[in-house]
Amino acid sequence: MFDKRNNAWFFADHVGKILHLGMPQKFLKMLEDKEKGNILLDTKKGGKVKQLLVVHYAIPKLVAKSSSPQAEAFKAWATTTVPKMAKRLVSTFDNSQTK
Repeated sequence: MFDKRNNAWFFADHVGKILHLGMPQKFLKMLEDKEKGNILLDTKKGGKVKQLLVVHYAIPKLVAKSSSPQAEAFKAWATTTVPKMAKRLVSTFDNSQTK
């Protein structure tokens, strides 16, 4: 998901699983406040669930802390594919606003 500044945000539990970092509450302590956040999402049963988030530019910091083999592939993806995707999405949005 993207915020108002076009920063990509990822679910912390997914990042933690990929990088073998353990529980998000633990590894999120390594990050500055501006690098983490949360969102309330609706559940199928009509309730709400809080999801912890990590901003895209904090992921390389977490990759550096990971000793998993997946970290290298994830680092390459996060530093090449994600920025390209974000630029494409922003460009598409900008172009749709000018029509």
